[in-house]
Amino acid sequence: MALGRGLPFKACAIFGGVDKRVLLRQVSRGCNIAVSTACLLLELAQLGYINFNRLRLLIIDKADLLLQGDCNDLNVVLAMMPKVYF
Repeated sequence: MALGRGLPFKACAIFGGVDKRVLLRQVSRGCNIAVSTACLLLELAQLGYINFNRLRLLIIDKADLLLQGDCNDLNVVLAMMPKVYF
């Protein structure tokens, strides 16, 4: 049995070094949880492949490297996230 099967959300692992067609096929199915570097997520968002309105949880890979230097990509991605109030 696959982990997460039957749950009401989809997760996507978006990472480099993979054929872009594979990533695009994965994200085109929609995802509520995304694990990605800010740079790659921003690139896919600018191409129109990421729907941030459906995204509920974002896990930024390599965020420690972003915080040591330029955070512009991270700030842009966070601004695209939906505003959710609990």
